[in-house]
Amino acid sequence: MSQQVQDDTDKKYGLINEVWPTNNGEKNLKSMKDERKKKYMEELKYDSTPVKARFRNFEPKGADHVLHYKKYGCEPLQTWRFKDNDTYTIPMGLAEYVNETCKKSHNTLNKANGKPDVVIEQLQEFIPVTFS
Repeated sequence: MSQQVQDDTDKKYGLINEVWPTNNGEKNLKSMKDERKKKYMEELKYDSTPVKARFRNFEPKGADHVLHYKKYGCEPLQTWRFKDNDTYTIPMGLAEYVNETCKKSHNTLNKANGKPDVVIEQLQEFIPVTFS
């Protein structure tokens, strides 16, 4: 599922590296009870589902972004490079991770009631093109 795009500056985009764990998570799988193993495999299958999404980087606006991703012990540590506003085929788990965690919050003063408000800003996000 590794999609790589080459641009004029010879930078690679998409999945640019994978480092596999030495035991591929086999030890953890063997020690799991059948019910937990079944749920684990279902989650792994869902998170591995390829989705097509457009990457947006809001801070710094329009810049490239490098991200390291690994959710499960049996998966490799993946290094991804994304170019703002380009479309990529990525695992569903990566899209959800970025959309749920790449945020920052800060307090502002509500002028109407004088109390602080928490403002949450999305730093990076994936916008679905097709989630199949």
